[in-house]
Amino acid sequence: MNRLLFFGLLTVLATAPATAQNLLLNPGFDTDLSDWASGSQGVSSWDPADASDSDQSGSARLETSAEPGVTVMDIHQCVNVGFDDDFVFGAQIFKPLDEAVTVFGSASWYASADCIDFLSSETALSLFASTPGDGKWQGELETVSRPEGAMSVLFRMTSRKETDTPVVAFFDDLVFMPGVADASCIKNANTLCLNEGRFEVTVDWRSAGDQGIGTAIELTEDTGYFWFFNSANVELVVKVLDACETGFNAFWVFAAGLTDVEVDLVVRDTEEDVTKVYLNDQGNPFEPVQDTAAFKTCS
Repeated sequence: MNRLLFFGLLTVLATAPATAQNLLLNPGFDTDLSDWASGSQGVSSWDPADASDSDQSGSARLETSAEPGVTVMDIHQCVNVGFDDDFVFGAQIFKPLDEAVTVFGSASWYASADCIDFLSSETALSLFASTPGDGKWQGELETVSRPEGAMSVLFRMTSRKETDTPVVAFFDDLVFMPGVADASCIKNANTLCLNEGRFEVTVDWRSAGDQGIGTAIELTEDTGYFWFFNSANVELVVKVLDACETGFNAFWVFAAGLTDVEVDLVVRDTEEDVTKVYLNDQGNPFEPVQDTAAFKTCS
């Protein structure tokens, strides 16, 4: 799976309102593992490796101990869920190349607000089976439903081994928020959600010796920018405007680039699942985009 499609997977969210917020504290491990507790059969630590290749954030590194038999190592956090019925559970996982480690996420529900009065438990993320790692970040979002009477959930990410050799897994950009995992935009380090969250904007870039995903910074409800190499160097500015009540009867896309690297600018209307891709070739100055017929999807 290429990096653009991979990060696109983690930008999938459904019918949650645009104002829905991630309920987890410190989900991206910017500087440490604060707000997270961990198990006792291994070592959890902060690591500078980051799913978004950001030099201003990191990830949680879990090393599962070398004791014989099945051993597990986890990080977990108790979340008060209130009265919402459905939640999006998600994570990005890195398993080192050929490392045989099982990693998975689970949700344990409690009748009290402090994760004490246990109700039930379920495996929420099942993508990360006990197969050798491919040395790439990969991610998944799934929907979990609150059992009747549940007031809190213990959000848990677990690594497990079944050999005598220590194994390592990395976790980043964890998500637990009201909603249903299907098609709407969820804002993260690499995704702008513009025009009341209807339009999802991502950037995939490649230079002569490197490639990556643009880091997204929101400026207004309709406008944001991306940086590629460092946060002080803006590479691309984009906005999506609602011109449905004009003679254009469309949503407009405008973009301006301060770069000559290869760029795939991807804009998706999450309500209609329509995508526009704007390309720039390596070595060419990014030409301004003034697409006043971008999305003829006005309702």
